[in-house]
Amino acid sequence: MRLIQLDDYSTVEVWPGRRLFLGGSSGSMLISLPKAAMTVSLNNDKTGFIYFGGAAKSTVQITGSKTKGRIASLADAIVEQERPDKGMVVLP
Repeated sequence: MRLIQLDDYSTVEVWPGRRLFLGGSSGSMLISLPKAAMTVSLNNDKTGFIYFGGAAKSTVQITGSKTKGRIASLADAIVEQERPDKGMVVLP
């Protein structure tokens, strides 16, 4: 399973095709997110999670601080990308 901590990156962008661009002081990377089911969990008081894959086994887990609001924004941006005729979305 791949773990991604959004708080480690100053730039987070969602690109078409479920690609996630992450940039920070250590460099940048482009990650292709799975087309599998996406589950969002904001139940924890401090940390939010996005899981890709089935309930028994997720292939990618993205975490981040709920106070920054990036997890909810990322989940919304991924859903928005699934709609036709949408371009790149930049998270706050």
